[in-house]
Amino acid sequence: TGEPNSFSGTVLVADQPAARNVVALALDGETPYQLARTVSDPSTGAYTLNWNGYTGQILITVHDDYGVPHVTGESRGVGERIHPSVYTGYVYDVSETGTLGTEPTWPTEAGAVVVSGTVRMVAVPFYKPQSQGPYFV
Repeated sequence: TGEPNSFSGTVLVADQPAARNVVALALDGETPYQLARTVSDPSTGAYTLNWNGYTGQILITVHDDYGVPHVTGESRGVGERIHPSVYTGYVYDVSETGTLGTEPTWPTEAGAVVVSGTVRMVAVPFYKPQSQGPYFV
């Protein structure tokens, strides 16, 4: 309930528009809480967060998709994202469907190909979450 409110912006990664998870945290109150969440447009980077009934300070946080952990024996499909058991700074997008084998030696170069079992993956840089604010709305 309450008056509608919104906050808009654009997500750029390496100066290019990107699809990312965008979260607004309400900061006024005893404990911060999630006010709104959306995904930015992949072609423009634009996003708009909408909510009702809150006026005050917000913190905007943008985060990349870290994917799911590598688990031997699991089936994975094209477009899914896998992360290794030890952080490398990269995640790995599945480019060929199959079943994961043992955890491979993960490459740390964008575009490098790695295979685990019958799953083929491509290395993609993982960008750490970024926050901006507080903004007053």
